[in-house]
This record gives sequence, C-alpha cells and structure tokens, in this order.
Amino acid sequence: RPAFSAIRRNPPMSGNIVIFDTVITNQEGPYQNNTGQFVCAVAGYYYFTFQVVSKSDICLSIVSSARDHAQRSLGFCDANSKGVFQVVSGGTVLKLQRGDRVWIERDPAKGRIYQGSDVDSVFSGFLIFPPGIPGLMGPPGEPGEEGRYKQKHQSVFTVTRQTSQYPASNSVVKFNVAITNPQGDYDTSTGKFTCKVPGLYYFVYHTSQTANLCLQLYRSDVKVTTFCDHLSNSKQVTSGGVLLKLQVGEKVWLAVNDYNGMVGTEGSDSVFSGFLLFPD
Repeated sequence: RPAFSAIRRNPPMSGNIVIFDTVITNQEGPYQNNTGQFVCAVAGYYYFTFQVVSKSDICLSIVSSARDHAQRSLGFCDANSKGVFQVVSGGTVLKLQRGDRVWIERDPAKGRIYQGSDVDSVFSGFLIFPPGIPGLMGPPGEPGEEGRYKQKHQSVFTVTRQTSQYPASNSVVKFNVAITNPQGDYDTSTGKFTCKVPGLYYFVYHTSQTANLCLQLYRSDVKVTTFCDHLSNSKQVTSGGVLLKLQVGEKVWLAVNDYNGMVGTEGSDSVFSGFLLFPD
C-alpha cells in the first residue's frame, strides 16, 4: 500500500529534479525527500500528481526511470506574464516495476518555483493496484452479495459549491450540493468531512475563480497545505490535492483567507472530492 504526499518548504536548490523536502504522508517509505524521487518497491499501476505554485513561466515534467534509463512521461507548462501566484498541475498513471523511480523535473529556463511560507507546492503518488498473475478462466458464476469487508470499508464523496457568491473571508468553504456521498461522511451544512473508517485518504479539489483565491486544507484545526492562484484572466481553474492518514473522528475541510474569489456556476464548477484508498 505505498503512498506519499510531500511539500516544498526548505529544499536544496541545485539540479533540475524538484525536491519536495517536507513529508506529509509516506506510507511504507517509497518517497525519498532528500533526492525528490519515488522508488517503487511494489510493482503495479500508480497514480502521480503535482500542484506547483510559481510567479513566472514554468514548465515541469513527470519523469520515470527503469534500469537507470530516464523517460519523460508528460510535460506541463504555464505562462505567467503578470508575476502573480499561479498553480500548474499535472498527473498520470504509470505501470512500474520494482526499483523504478519517478520524479518531477523542471525546465532550467522555465522552472522557477515559488519558495516561501505563503503557499505550498505538493507532489503525491499512490498504488492503484498491483498486477495480478493471470489464472485459468473458470465458468461464470452467479453474483453474490457484497461482502462485509467491502460494505464496512468504504468512504467516498464529491461535492460542489453552486453559487456565484464568494465564500466569506477567513471561513470554511461549504460545498452545498452532493454529487456522490453514499456514506454521508461529508456534511454539506458544515463543509467538513468526518472520518468514520481509519486509513489513508486522498483529497482533491478543482475550483473556478473570478478573483484571487487562496485555499487552505485543514485536518482537525491544523492547516496542512495552502494553495494560491492569482487571477490573470477573467476566469481560471485551480486545483490541489493531498494524501492524509486519518483516525476515526478526525475532520478535513477547505477554507479561504482574504483571497476568496471562488464561484460555482453553470460551466464553471467548483468541486471537492475525497476517498479512502487503504483502510487500516
């Protein structure tokens, strides 16, 4: 069950590998915060994603290596002519073998990542499923009832905020319409998710903005990450995500500071999602 999330707080500045030096979650220790590299110990399919803040033009790539041969998987660029906070994000699914490595690499000419305590840049990855050994095809059977384990170890939600009004400054953002919330773990009246099944969770948002926006993700009154995106067009979308190890009763929510320009209108939605990856 390898999974990690790490942010940049005081990384070394040499080289083109982007080092996320401060670990939030590092289940089974696959991420090396001194090198910036994920090292695969369990073969399988993995999802990797990053959200990086910059005040200048920036180009970043997700790079993987097998047997010390580097392969650039995907590249993402964001132009920023106004010198304001902007978030560039990207993600991909990779099939990895034991010993393969994955990291984020910057373009030397367009790779200046914002360094400071105001906002965070995050790199996350987790095992989706390991490859199985094919077996002999058997005859089809009748579908059975869902097992107790599956019934008891589920938690998932996607909620939207459907209003053209900005959330109040320095407050919890309440996503008022549930698209998916079968266990009722997200409370649309309070704007908070409550953990009922202990384990490792992934939380992610994609929000529309018409003014400057800074979103903070909290876990039980402790601020975990801050993402800021300053408006350079009439309308923008920003995103952020993180893996968290939660215990029963812990709460997770999004909040804004004075930069609160989030909207949720037709064609410009704001969405917050979370799901249990691995129960304890």
